[in-house]
Amino acid sequence: MMRKNRLVLYFATFQRHLTEYGTQDYFSNYANTELTVSYYNGLTITFSNCSQRVFLESSFSDTKTITAGVPQGSVLGPLLFLIYVNDIADNLHSITRLFADDSSIAESSTNINNIEIKINNDLQSILDWSKQWLVNFNPAKTEAMFFSNMRRINRPILYFDNVQLNYVEHHKHLGLTFSHNGSWHEHISNIIKSASKVLGSMRYLKYKLKRDSLNQIYISYMRPILEYAGIVWDGCTINEKSSLEKLQYEAARVVTGLTRSVSIENLLNEIGWVSLSDKKKNPKINYSL
Repeated sequence: MMRKNRLVLYFATFQRHLTEYGTQDYFSNYANTELTVSYYNGLTITFSNCSQRVFLESSFSDTKTITAGVPQGSVLGPLLFLIYVNDIADNLHSITRLFADDSSIAESSTNINNIEIKINNDLQSILDWSKQWLVNFNPAKTEAMFFSNMRRINRPILYFDNVQLNYVEHHKHLGLTFSHNGSWHEHISNIIKSASKVLGSMRYLKYKLKRDSLNQIYISYMRPILEYAGIVWDGCTINEKSSLEKLQYEAARVVTGLTRSVSIENLLNEIGWVSLSDKKKNPKINYSL
């Protein structure tokens, strides 16, 4: 951000699922997309007059007609949902990002009034769209966050469906915990808590499983926690990075059975791992290129 820029992020999650839409209402929005007539007709035929029943052991339940949306767990469900909500950003002027059922809009300016007017207009557009296409937003996951490098400043007053939005200091979005002051302390704390639970399970299983099994547990369950979106939060403090490295070293000791008297270099050589910081270097170089 520029020296006096302020940034507002608005986060929202769709609450109503595809299985709740009436078939006619659901497919009416696809008429506004770039789907060809043949595809559109194919969808309506495929999901019209559908029925389902439950099979358990050798018994079948009664057949019930599906009168809303698409069958739960269908392959086409997620794709149809993305197409259905894709036009929500067509009339928005703020920076808009959509990912599955999570959405966010952002606006940055040196003028608080400009941010307030622009985002409120977009929120009204989102509300109008949601009412037209029968989509609800989850109130519990609808939040706003204000970023500024100034300590005392008035925040924009934002409304959605005549309800004033609350500002939060932290918000978890797509697995990343953002903080209003731009730090990653809260996110690193969450990583440590999650990874420590896996490490505790590894300690419990240390004398029950072979080394290969423990190593696989680390690779499958703990390492993804330590590395997820690392290129984004790599600007955290040196102490926070060190805390994460220590978790990996402790996991290496559990897998190998080596004691703390063994140097970190020999520990990593023995198990064949690289440090978290070294592993991030190549992705960062490739990303910058």
